[in-house]
Amino acid sequence: DSDAQIMMLSGTSFSPFTNGMNLFAAFEMNTPTVCTEFIFGGISACTRGTINRIGYDNNENMSWTIAPQGASSVTLTFTEFSTDFKFDVVTVMACTDQYCTSALQLGNFSGNDVPDSQTSATGVMRILWKTDKMYTSHGWSARWDSKGSSGIRSALLGIPDGRRPMRVVVPRLGPVLVQQSAPVTSAVNTLNFTVGCQNIECAEGTTFIISGFSVASTSTIKTPFLEISGLDKRYFNERAEFDPSAHVGILKLKVAQGQIILAGSSVTFSVQLRNVAASREAITLTITGSGNETLFGLGALSFPKAIMQSPVSSLLGVPLGYRPFQLLKPHITKAIIVQTTPFTGHINTLIVTLSFNIDLMVGSRITISGLSNSGLISAPNFLSLSGGGSRLFGGSGNLEMKAGTLKLSVVDLYRKISANSDVSFRFSLFNNNSEHISTQELSITAAGSDFGYMAMNFDPIAMSSPKGRLFGVRNGFRPFNTVVPGLDVAVLSQSTISMNDDLSMANVITVTVKTNVDCLAGSRMAISGLLDQGPNIPDVLLLNGSAASVFGGSAVLDVVNGVLTFIVAEDEVLAGHSLSVLSFKLMKNLSATQLCSFNLSCG
Repeated sequence: DSDAQIMMLSGTSFSPFTNGMNLFAAFEMNTPTVCTEFIFGGISACTRGTINRIGYDNNENMSWTIAPQGASSVTLTFTEFSTDFKFDVVTVMACTDQYCTSALQLGNFSGNDVPDSQTSATGVMRILWKTDKMYTSHGWSARWDSKGSSGIRSALLGIPDGRRPMRVVVPRLGPVLVQQSAPVTSAVNTLNFTVGCQNIECAEGTTFIISGFSVASTSTIKTPFLEISGLDKRYFNERAEFDPSAHVGILKLKVAQGQIILAGSSVTFSVQLRNVAASREAITLTITGSGNETLFGLGALSFPKAIMQSPVSSLLGVPLGYRPFQLLKPHITKAIIVQTTPFTGHINTLIVTLSFNIDLMVGSRITISGLSNSGLISAPNFLSLSGGGSRLFGGSGNLEMKAGTLKLSVVDLYRKISANSDVSFRFSLFNNNSEHISTQELSITAAGSDFGYMAMNFDPIAMSSPKGRLFGVRNGFRPFNTVVPGLDVAVLSQSTISMNDDLSMANVITVTVKTNVDCLAGSRMAISGLLDQGPNIPDVLLLNGSAASVFGGSAVLDVVNGVLTFIVAEDEVLAGHSLSVLSFKLMKNLSATQLCSFNLSCG
């Protein structure tokens, strides 16, 4: 009849994914999607809406992204505006996509003047709002509208044209990533997850199940109260269910009320678990998900199982250390200590070479024990270090003589002790003046950095030293194994007992010695008691015999004091534990009442 009207009807889908029960509704075509107020922190696909920051607070840092499906432009109109000039600022940008991969700043606004309307010709707009900690003002509000958008052709659950009848997709998760923080046994391990909803929104009530845990990988027991932390923890209920003892151990968590993980976006979150005490290979974690059953029906929104990926690089020197529960027991792989001087009363430089199977970062600690009763006289509390690795420890260590320990801390922020790489340093102490046979082994232990989530403890091991002789001293490389340099054999004989002032007929003195150590260049041997040799005796006596060259072929005679001094020549060694024979001429014989003595100074 004349009152009849023809309505343009179209269908809209409420379940745009496979296996879902799909409900169609009829309404007038081109109905826009309107948001009464857009809460910050997400992406809005609404064609119209409002933003309200009247009565704002200090230290606000917010953002809004407006991306209506199919929009050719978005226009923002300010309805009220009053902010603290230059300090509480609204920034408006035009973006190429909903993630603002590339953006053009349209303007910065603050103060009491209402800004002009701002239009993004890309169809995507982002608004940033930041306040300082001092003053506030009345605030601001704005509304937006868009062109080229259609309510029917707009997105549903993040699916482009998702409201079109029978527009369906297979829900998928991605990216799905996991990496651990502590690839060492017995440490508290933070697992950092990244979960993305690849092609569909994951609304409140969406459940994620991460599988593959086991009691062989973590000592954390079954609990319904595992705390979720991390950057995006607000997207989930505060606590997750964890059961490593199940046939396939699971971590189960649910998107919290009022939260949505947008299609094409991802969130990051963390949980902390305790590692087992034994080294082991990594596990493979998988993830599945299901939508809110109240909205979509049992099993309607189901995400296919996906394998979680991890970086393939090393962590703390552990190969594939980012993979979950790739664990290595901390171990000191090399601990060598060598002394350089086995002589009493001398400065003794100790050289230490260490290696570990895991990186030692800043804050790591090393303790060398067994320095008490070691033949040391005294030492300062802060001991200077030298050598290539000393800079790692700030060039010094803390020596506690009563406890017999040297404690070192890695303090260099920009360097580390890399896994399976040698680090060497040295320090000097005084040897005692009395002979000492070292029977006490030195030991070493270490502890890794503790950043609140992990601590690496290395079991103590005995430090080793090279075997063999040092300067002729048995086990002389072993720290504090010291001897008093001396003569095991010292014999003086003369060729005649007659008096003779003719040097050509002089008395030949033969010296036979055997030292208990090797005496290097510069070492001195002296014979005293050679008095009354007459005015014609020279100051330098020529030497003969098999050992003459060791002393450069000559010796120096102090005529007044009757002391003949032999000095080991450059690049020569007076070998210990073997007989050395040499001879020289004197003007007169040595009388039976004349006492001669030997003195040896090796250094």
